[in-house]
Amino acid sequence: MTLLFLLFSLFSCEKIKQGEKMKNEVDFGSDFVPYDSQGSFIKIKSDNSWNISLTFKDGEPQWCSVNPDAGKGSKSNITLLYSVNNGQEQRSVDITVTFSDGEKFDFTLTQASKENGDRPDPDPDPEPDDSVRVNCWMELPVVDTTGGVMFVSHYTEIGGKNVRNYSLGFDTRNRIALWVAYPLCSDYIGKQSRTDEWAYDPKIPQEYQPALYKGWPERGYDRGHQIPSGSRNKNYTTNAQTFYYSNMTAQVSSFNQNLWAKCEGMVRGYSSTCDTLYVVTGPVLTTTSSSSISYTNDNLGNGVAVPKAYYKVLLKYNISSSSYSAIGYYFENKPYDRSEPIQSDLYTVAEIEKMTGLTFFPNLPEEIADKVKNQYEPSKWGL
Repeated sequence: MTLLFLLFSLFSCEKIKQGEKMKNEVDFGSDFVPYDSQGSFIKIKSDNSWNISLTFKDGEPQWCSVNPDAGKGSKSNITLLYSVNNGQEQRSVDITVTFSDGEKFDFTLTQASKENGDRPDPDPDPEPDDSVRVNCWMELPVVDTTGGVMFVSHYTEIGGKNVRNYSLGFDTRNRIALWVAYPLCSDYIGKQSRTDEWAYDPKIPQEYQPALYKGWPERGYDRGHQIPSGSRNKNYTTNAQTFYYSNMTAQVSSFNQNLWAKCEGMVRGYSSTCDTLYVVTGPVLTTTSSSSISYTNDNLGNGVAVPKAYYKVLLKYNISSSSYSAIGYYFENKPYDRSEPIQSDLYTVAEIEKMTGLTFFPNLPEEIADKVKNQYEPSKWGL
């Protein structure tokens, strides 16, 4: 996984004229984070060498670390890791990036405290220029945080390291995640049994989420996972996070338990044929033939959007050949008289982009992105 990050950091969307020096730029992300947030990213654009130093208040423990703390050139996945702040006071760290040409960038990161309740209210409708800070992750689509959409990432601990579990773009107006994105490889697979830890997502205000402590069997819907429980069974926390209400949709029961479940199993199988499989799953709320959104009620009577269809887009990466391959699945949210995916369920990623209005895998190298997104080779995917 580390090697993948290093490879991705080599690709830059910035085209610099021959002989022209790149201007030093540093993006530190948000300057205020919740008490339970445990990670964020720094992005650097430069031709120079650089180092990063952290300065804590006298007597304060070193609750934050940076990796790497030195390097050369542009890098988009410099990781800040910090512990949960269970204390009574918020805390801060001063961060300085110093370049070999002498230029410095200073920044202060403040973390809220749990005891004083000084966690800022998440903004369900951020300004359009509130850019996402983790664009180095290959699985993320282009993230649009307008129109009541929140961007959320969940982290988990695996092998003593704090790693990303999955991310989502959550539509607060319709109480549904418009997409859920995650990497899939052997690191996330283990022997943890299904936890059934149904709960509100701690990173989204409860008033925006569906209340789903029980499902909708009387209406023919299951609480359908977008990131499957079965794809996150390395440990208890990794699995429990998949049971957040923000990850659920009103999925036709017979579809969820048969054809969709089979597709999820096939996706896990694909991950064993590559170094990392990047997955984006989401609902389709409107189509060209049906522009209105359908709703059902959650357990408290709140309206929750019912998907008309679902998609999955998949991107394989193999380190040995530095090669990518991609495909998309598309299913209507309805009963099927079969339980196995067939070739007609497959679409190119470019076609799924047109159906959904989303842009997938924007971090693919420019020179191959169109070719990869227009791949349609069912035999590579067992169909």
